[in-house]
Amino acid sequence: MKTVKGFGRLLMELPQPARSGLWIGYAAVLAGFLFSVVTGRSGAVFVGMGVSGAAFAVTGWWLLE
Repeated sequence: MKTVKGFGRLLMELPQPARSGLWIGYAAVLAGFLFSVVTGRSGAVFVGMGVSGAAFAVTGWWLLE
């Protein structure tokens, strides 16, 4: 439960560009998983993970500046 609260805290306390990057990353993982369940294609999970990884990387680069 602490992990979920920690993610929620990150989404509320980070600056706006970083928050939107995290939202996109979390949504991409969820969307890829749901799409793969609905269509039965396991490759959709990997696409969602790729988009999510890119969003998290951009968020990290923004926070380093």
